[in-house]
Amino acid sequence: MLCNMLLNNPRGITMARAGVTYHDIAKAAEVIKTHGQEPTVDRVREHLGTGSKSTIAPLLKRWRSDNGEAADVSGLPNDLIEVVKSLHERVQQMADHRIEQGRQEFETLKEELRTELTYANNTIAQLTARQRDLENQIARITEEKSLQDKSLEDARVRLAKAESQRDEALTRANDLKESVSELRQENRDIRDHFEHYQQR
Repeated sequence: MLCNMLLNNPRGITMARAGVTYHDIAKAAEVIKTHGQEPTVDRVREHLGTGSKSTIAPLLKRWRSDNGEAADVSGLPNDLIEVVKSLHERVQQMADHRIEQGRQEFETLKEELRTELTYANNTIAQLTARQRDLENQIARITEEKSLQDKSLEDARVRLAKAESQRDEALTRANDLKESVSELRQENRDIRDHFEHYQQR
């Protein structure tokens, strides 16, 4: 549709809206060109902040013609070149938008990964601290067990010694019992002899 409008009105002077003049278009095109960019309909419109593409396109074409710019090196109509440039700029803007969108998605994903990494590092730090606590507890329990084993061994030695002393005491007690029994027997014998002596 834009192409047909441009082809039907090659000079486009009568299509200019009030407030957007050829002088405005020319000045905007010069500023854009000094910035190292190709003056296009979209760039001129963005620079002016007003005006329709159907108004700007023929005035921009006139500016190109007045400045002796070769708009078509392959024999194509200038209007078609403008349309192609406009389409090219739209494609470029879409590509820039997709790139920006991809960059934002990448930044979002990077931030999410950074958050997950921070959480993972905090979890690792907590687990490492817990592991150190457990290792300290194991070392303390091992030391306590070693002391208890030593105490148990000492108790076993004392018990064995006490059992040995008990056995010796039982042996002596048995010996004493036998001695007492023998003494009693001797005492009875003496008593019997004494009684026998008295009777005689």
